[in-house]
Amino acid sequence: VHERSHTGDKPYICAQLGCGKRFATGYGLKSHVRTHTGEKPYRCQELNCLKSFKTSGDLQKHTRTHTGEKPFKCPFEGCGRSFTTSNIRKVHIRTHTGERPYYCSEPNCGRAFASATNYKNHIRIHT
Repeated sequence: VHERSHTGDKPYICAQLGCGKRFATGYGLKSHVRTHTGEKPYRCQELNCLKSFKTSGDLQKHTRTHTGEKPFKCPFEGCGRSFTTSNIRKVHIRTHTGERPYYCSEPNCGRAFASATNYKNHIRIHT
């Protein structure tokens, strides 16, 4: 299964009419199907929290909002920041490296962004 992350092989196909999205794992397909069905079987156990999620990973990330856990530490010497998800840490690391992988393709713009969110917010100014 791990090899598929390198080969790009995605043998699991969503059967929902008009979808056809492909996935490398059966679990990926199963959690995707829940976007069509609305099923959210993973419920937060925190008192007075009514949130539910389609994957156990999403529940785990949410649980950190209650516990305050930030297990993903910035590896740069002297920084000391920690994050709730590895993706947030990855975007933060770009503040140290200067990497900006999201380029605006609008002619004569030339802007680039460290996060997909900032890029998506930016391209709205061109529409």
